[in-house]
Amino acid sequence: MISLEPKPPELVCDEKLNVVLNRLSLTDTATLRRLEVVEQLIQECGLVREKPEVYGEDEKYLNPIRRGLWQIPRQLAEFSIFLSTRKINSFLEIGTFSGGTFTFLMGYLNRFNPGLRGITIDTCDANPPVHLWKNWFDAQFIIASSREYVGQSFDLCLIDGWHSFFGVTWDYVNVGRHAKLCAFHDINDDIVEYWPGNDGGVPRFWRQFRALHREKHFHEFLYHTRGERVMGIGVIEQDNVGRNDYAQHTP
Repeated sequence: MISLEPKPPELVCDEKLNVVLNRLSLTDTATLRRLEVVEQLIQECGLVREKPEVYGEDEKYLNPIRRGLWQIPRQLAEFSIFLSTRKINSFLEIGTFSGGTFTFLMGYLNRFNPGLRGITIDTCDANPPVHLWKNWFDAQFIIASSREYVGQSFDLCLIDGWHSFFGVTWDYVNVGRHAKLCAFHDINDDIVEYWPGNDGGVPRFWRQFRALHREKHFHEFLYHTRGERVMGIGVIEQDNVGRNDYAQHTP
């Protein structure tokens, strides 16, 4: 007998992620470097339900609950394609929340770097979809802060934890500065910058760091459908980062 009971919204969100992970596994790598393809896959994952107007025209891809990807799809798509041209064997995300961004990035990057190892950490458990990961890639969720990883080196570190100026600085000093690629979420976000107690937050950190370290390589992904200052991803790239040769990848 078929149950007519509606599925729990959390399960609906996770099933959407799993469908996208399957599509990532079946799509050739050349296609996975096409912006419109990657952006559509991110939209199909579903976005964390937020207050109106945050996502602009992408609001139609909201999930029914605060679960999914807390991202502007075009920003994350451009960031992902950029990462696909770099050799990444290890990835640490600081700030898991519900795990949508980590899940997508691991599924995507694993296509270009088979055997990629990933760790995502947070100081609280928002029930990320760890049950999906074992089928697709090698990853762990750990309750921890960047303090437990001081001095450890990763090919990619994504800092998306504390959004205060002190918090992002702390995470960068602990781990980010040791990564070949250190990425930051919310480098161009009005809410984060002016939120009480953030002291300028991630946007202030990003502006000041760029001004003080002109010798480094910086990349920004800021697109918003309405041209607003929402989220934004920034990357600091060290000179010794290995780059993937497109020709080495077989579809």
